[in-house]
This record gives sequence, structure tokens and C-alpha cells, in this order.
Amino acid sequence: MDLHSLAKNSLVQLLRTFSEEENKRFEQFLNSPYHNSIANVRKLFREMKKFAPGYSGDNFTREYLWKKTFPEKKFNYCILKTGEVCAKKSVHYFEMNGLKYLYC
Repeated sequence: MDLHSLAKNSLVQLLRTFSEEENKRFEQFLNSPYHNSIANVRKLFREMKKFAPGYSGDNFTREYLWKKTFPEKKFNYCILKTGEVCAKKSVHYFEMNGLKYLYC
């Protein structure tokens, strides 16, 4: 398995189901200090959404996202994966609590 590929990433698969409006609502949700206090998750999603709606492309790799999210740091898979897991948990919370449809 290619550790840098995002093609089959579970977070990416969830984000592919979002419409443009849902992406906007999810970003608002992530920007809320009540729902998310982790700045790196906001930064990571901000970079990922540039590849919406298909979340694919030559530059859509973990290395590219790392360079954009943490430009001053050397690539660290574990830190990036932690950010992905936190973002995925946020997606689940966003969907399970009806915020996908209600958040303004």
C-alpha cells in the first residue's frame, strides 16, 4: 500500500459525498471553537477542499497536503494521519448530529 496515496482514504471517501454547500458548512463547523479547537485540522481541510468535489489529482497526496499544511516542518506521516483521524471524527459528528443540514 502506498502510504502517500489518498485514493482509498476513508476521510476522502466521506468528503466526496459532500455537496459544495455541505463543504462550506463543514468548514464553518471546523472554524467554530465550540466544535473544533485543533487549528491543524482546519488547515488540513482547507487544503483538501481545494480538490473537491472529486478529491483527486496529481497533487492530491499526503506529501503535498503536508507541505501546504506544515510548510516549515519535515514530512511526518504519523502527525498527518492524526490530523486525518481528527478530521474524520469531525465529519462523523457533523453528519450524525444533523449539522450537515442545519449549520449556518
